[in-house]
Amino acid sequence: MRRDAFLEVFSRELDAGAVRAGADAFSAEEFTELVGALDSFVVLDGAERFGFCTIRYPEPVTAEILYVYVDPAHLGKGIGSRLVRYAEHWIRDKHPEVTSIALDTAVPKYNQAFYERLGYTQLGHTVCRYPTGEVAAVRLTKSVAKE
Repeated sequence: MRRDAFLEVFSRELDAGAVRAGADAFSAEEFTELVGALDSFVVLDGAERFGFCTIRYPEPVTAEILYVYVDPAHLGKGIGSRLVRYAEHWIRDKHPEVTSIALDTAVPKYNQAFYERLGYTQLGHTVCRYPTGEVAAVRLTKSVAKE
């Protein structure tokens, strides 16, 4: 699913080197191991996976959404919004010490507006570091308001 997103969707914005770096960054086994070590959420319908989201905590008061992917065949159905909102709720509920959520997007033309509709604001520029290379990215953040 993640590889498909890079090849089918993100390739419209990224150059070939960046697409390769993102698409080939992890084998399926490596990615499963990585996601298994983090707070992760998967959207399922039976055995079919439609999307997933992962979170890490680089600092005691900061959560970082590392990955939000939706199967390209299911884009535009609200799955990504629900994943991000669920992750935010999880963070508030399980990690009350967290005051902000950060995320990076290597495809800001494609999805920065999506994150801004969910309340994220641009903090600056950064890079996404993959084992196969680096990709320029935009850093976004959101304050976590206690409900």
